[in-house]
Amino acid sequence: MTPKQLFQQRLKREWNYHYEVWKSAVDWIIALYFIVPFVIFICYQYYSIWTDQAPWIEAFPLQYTRYIFFYICLIGSVRLFIKEGDLLFLRQEKQWVQALMRHGMIYSMIFSIGLILILAAALYPLWRTYDDTSLSTVFTFTVFTSLFRINIQFIRQLFSIWFKRWRLYFINMASLITFFVVFQLFLISPYFVQWFLIIINGVAARFLFNVRLNLTWSFQADCLREGQRQLVLATSFIKASGYRVEKNFRANKEPFILFSESAQVFKNRTNSNIITETFIKFVIRNKSKLLTLFQLVVCFVVGIVVAPFWIKWIVLLLSTFSIIHFIRGSWDEMKNHLYFKLYPNPGHEETSYAVKKATFILTLPICFLFGFFTGWSAFFPFVWAGFLVAVIATTLMYFYVKKELMV
Repeated sequence: MTPKQLFQQRLKREWNYHYEVWKSAVDWIIALYFIVPFVIFICYQYYSIWTDQAPWIEAFPLQYTRYIFFYICLIGSVRLFIKEGDLLFLRQEKQWVQALMRHGMIYSMIFSIGLILILAAALYPLWRTYDDTSLSTVFTFTVFTSLFRINIQFIRQLFSIWFKRWRLYFINMASLITFFVVFQLFLISPYFVQWFLIIINGVAARFLFNVRLNLTWSFQADCLREGQRQLVLATSFIKASGYRVEKNFRANKEPFILFSESAQVFKNRTNSNIITETFIKFVIRNKSKLLTLFQLVVCFVVGIVVAPFWIKWIVLLLSTFSIIHFIRGSWDEMKNHLYFKLYPNPGHEETSYAVKKATFILTLPICFLFGFFTGWSAFFPFVWAGFLVAVIATTLMYFYVKKELMV
């Protein structure tokens, strides 16, 4: 057996595994009553767009459809198709390991290009019919996003190998901002600058390909990552069903960020203050929740700034409610944890007060930020309007959390 045959065998097994997962999750009832009507509806709408018979498109901001590609560029990872058993049987054969990695990376690149092409084909009638976009512009944009997605996947995987914990967290945030700036630069640049960016991305993709191929010392971490990527689809279905996996506490694990020494937030050690403090630390020490909050805040702030005047206030309300209930949802996760169940319940009224207090404290800076950008962008360039709207928004948020939030 050659490395190519071994790669093809593993690829075939993986696609068979994904097929079995879909088969177990989607029975004939779901397919007949949900999936088939949905596919028919999508095909009809797609035909209507091609024939210029979809008037609802006129109210759709087509300039934002390109940012769908930016989101697609951020998801996914480079596949290597190596397994734990290779540590015993193939680790000493460097040529075999590199051949498997090479085939896996080429497959990932082809998959990225195919995904971008499918998405571009789906949105092309929108751009052609309603935005008067030329075929050459679509082609240039498709080539750039394909190479851009490949480079992002290589860069993020290399970062996950070279950096750990808080360094990786802040580097990922900085890289996300850099990726967005580069993507935005491509959109606003003239034609020759766009092709210059495409050439740079092509050279970078070749360079990153070689760097990743020669990086074999992280073999165990690569095997673990491959196992996680293979289970992404099954994990998504399990989470959608509402099942939660309990996370084990590690006594020797240092908190990810803030309160690393477990300092007391409240000097008055009442039951409600202890619950409030525990809830605050539970949210702040969870890097996945912090990352999700950061992404939500960035998306909502951008939405507030670019929205028309009257829409800004609706986005402000929706974004504030979303953040409040996202933080409130963390309480359900915390109260069902075995660690928290070890402590006696102080009573519903005292617990409700503590949860509302913690929710307000965690939401306060985010709500102030939303209000400031709403007022500043609505009454630009008056900065004082931003602070005024921020104060009003936080005040209304306080009364909503205190009177209306259900615990």
